[in-house]
Amino acid sequence: MQETPTTWTPPTGVLGRIVAESTARVREIPDRRRAELEGMARAASAPPDFLAALRAGGSLAVIAEVKRRSPSKGEINPALSAGAQAKAYASGGAADA
Repeated sequence: MQETPTTWTPPTGVLGRIVAESTARVREIPDRRRAELEGMARAASAPPDFLAALRAGGSLAVIAEVKRRSPSKGEINPALSAGAQAKAYASGGAADA
């Protein structure tokens, strides 16, 4: 049986750079704005049950992503409409929960 690590090791590579840059941006947010954002997060509805969505319905489950840019590759499709793409995924059978 593999033991679960008790300490967090920061990622390296592209993901490590993303984490470091995001951490720096968060530190720059004024306290007033941070409190506002934290309040909005607490008031937000719970996200859909990811595991239930994967298990629901048929035998195939797909995770669909709307991606305008990639941290490692740059711009992919900056004009992409996330709403329109989500509707296209749903009309193709993607779960909306």
